[in-house]
Order: sequence, then C-alpha cells, then structure tokens
Amino acid sequence: MKKITNQILTLLLCGSLWLSACGNAGSAKEDDYSIQTPTEFVSEYGYDIYENGLLYRNGDSLCFLDYNTMQGVPICNKPNCLHKDTSCVSRLCIASGTFEPIVYHDSVYFFSTTDEIVDAEDGKSQEYQIHTKFMRANLRDGEVETFAKFEGLNPTEYMKSVVVNNMLYFIGSDGNPIQTEDGSWTHYGNGGKQYLCSLNLDDGSFQQIGHINDSPYAKNNTIINGNSVSTIYDQVEIEGIYQGKIYMHYRYVEDQQALIDAAEKYGNALDKLYDEEYVPWIVVNRCYDLETGELTTSDLPYAKVIAENTYVYWDSEKGQYIIRKEDNTEIAAEGFEKAYKVYVVNQKLWSCIENEAYTAQCFDIKSGQTSAMQTIEDAQRVVMDYTDGKYIVEETVNGRVTYTEMPEKSLIGG
Repeated sequence: MKKITNQILTLLLCGSLWLSACGNAGSAKEDDYSIQTPTEFVSEYGYDIYENGLLYRNGDSLCFLDYNTMQGVPICNKPNCLHKDTSCVSRLCIASGTFEPIVYHDSVYFFSTTDEIVDAEDGKSQEYQIHTKFMRANLRDGEVETFAKFEGLNPTEYMKSVVVNNMLYFIGSDGNPIQTEDGSWTHYGNGGKQYLCSLNLDDGSFQQIGHINDSPYAKNNTIINGNSVSTIYDQVEIEGIYQGKIYMHYRYVEDQQALIDAAEKYGNALDKLYDEEYVPWIVVNRCYDLETGELTTSDLPYAKVIAENTYVYWDSEKGQYIIRKEDNTEIAAEGFEKAYKVYVVNQKLWSCIENEAYTAQCFDIKSGQTSAMQTIEDAQRVVMDYTDGKYIVEETVNGRVTYTEMPEKSLIGG
C-alpha cells in the first residue's frame, strides 16, 4: 500500500517532470505531457482527476499526486523554489480566487477578477463593474500571460466546471450587485444572473452561451431588509456530462416568505435549507447539448452526481437514489442510505463518512449489491479514483489528509 501525507511533502520537484515532453502544444500527444488531461472531465473545487494523477490543494499551493509514484509535489518548474509566495506558479494559480485551476497541455489556466464601483455616464448614479482575466502559466518555463479577457462576469466561486477536448465550460455570475438604502453596495462571488460560458483553451476565445437561472422567481433567493442583504443557495450548479450534454441546475421559491421562515427555523442546518423536504424549492434542471449547441430545460430530475456517463438522482417519493446508466436504463440503489454527498467511481456509487453523520456505503451498479464501507474511527474517507486495479482514497484524520492506494477488499466490508 502506497501512501502520501499532504503535510509532509517532498517539495523538491525534479526538473524532468516538466521538461520530458517534446514538441509544441499543437503537435504533442497527450501522453507526452506531464499532466495528462482527459478528453472530458469535471473540475471540482479542491481537486481534479487527471489521467495519470490527482490535482489537489495543499494549503496555499496547488499540488499534483502522481499515480505511478504516489508522490505529491507543488506544480512548479523551478527546481530550487521554496513555494513561499506567488512567484511560484503553484501558489499564484490559486491566490487569485476560488475557481479551481485547469491544467491543459502542461499549462495551468486560472482566473483573476477585479471589481469596482464607478460613476455612471449620467453622472448621477453609480454602477458595478467586473473585469476578468483568464491567465495561463506554462509549467515548463514558468511564463505567465493574460490569455483572455471578458467584462461583466466572474466565474462562480467553489463551483464545478467542465472540460471537453479544448473547451472549458463554467458558470459566470454578474455578482448580484445591490445598492442598499444608505447608498452602499453589496455583491457576491456567486448569485445574481448566471450564464453558461465557454473558453477555448487553444485560442482564448470566450462565449457567453446563455442565461441559466432565468426564472423571474430566482431573485427570491436574495433577501433584502433595509441595508441588510443575504442570499440563500443563489447559485447555478454544474453536475457533469451525460449522453453528450452538460447538466446544471438552480433553485428558487415562489414565495420568498417561505424561505425567510425556513432560514429562521433551521438556522445553520444547511443540509435542511438545501433539501426540498424542508424548503419548498422548485429546482430547474438545464442541459447544454455539446453537439448542437442547444440550451434547454431537461425533464430529468436534477442530478446528485454525474460521472462515467452515469446519472444519479434522488427520488424523494421512493426515498432512494436512482441510477441512470449509459444505456438510459435505470436501477434503484436498494439499501443505500441518503448521504450529503455521493460519488461514482469504477461503476460503483460511494458515500463517505463525515463526522459519523451517516454510514459510509458502496452500491455496485452492475451487481445491484450494497455493502458497508470499512471505516476508521474519527476519519473521513472519500473514494477519489480507480486506476490499475486499485482505488485512490483520500483520508482525513484529525485534520491530517493522506492519499492512499487501496484494493477493493480494504474498502468494502460487512
């Protein structure tokens, strides 16, 4: 069993890691790159799964866990770098915000956004402006450049994005700017009007594809009381790609008072505030067809997770997860308990144990069998990936994170 501990990293990065690739970005094969980008993948805040390893955050640095060695190092081209400030690419790419950087053809792409309040052209009012740069840092020579620019939107914070071939798809927000009664302004990294956007990772071309949360009731997620402004789950969430379509959803209430009452009743119980069983949410499931470019509203219930061309949603009437497979047939995850978050890895549905709030389980989609996961006391265990017959597992014990290779028999027990 191989294991790496995030807090005890080998920080000296061999120069050959980034210099072994040959040819230019336009002609090199994916195997020639140090970090091999899948043809399709979902980027999630905190970690990304690549063909040959795992990209993850370790404190203020972005690191890469190589599956061949199970060694993790900051993504940096400088052999003697101490990784202490933003002169190091591993720190620069996550210092600018909370959007997960993307690695493509051994360059790391990330956003840098600024905003300001300026006087409007009429000279009597003010307006909120957002200026966004899409940056690219070459992991071989360390060169950093502004690759693209766009105005009026910022990439939503902590949310997923999707990469398909050379295209990055993400949600852009107008910041939900509000000028309150006393003339001051509030704005957010998420919320407000939100759009599906794309960026070409080869030429930097930007497209604002379409408005996602276009219901007139979407504004009810923002509660204004005098000079006080608060928002509740006012964000569009991308879940992933199924059958050639990107799925994303948003939620709203038709009666804002119902949301105010729920917030007062459940307070910090965020899981209840998010759950349609406790709040009269109306959830709209949107999808974007990658082949036709058509943006529509889907008849499918919104997904809890999409991975490996498998679509998983929660059926509240049956009290079960329903798994829609690649061939469009469905199977109920019998005996698999509702969890705050679930994952699909190696055609199995996994939950994770988190502060003993629920039981960690595994449902085998092929056999239809549910098993309990073997757990460690006071530990959170998350199944991240499957490669060469073993699972890549993240374990957190007393705040200490490790990544481990594990055979299936070490994960599933009675």
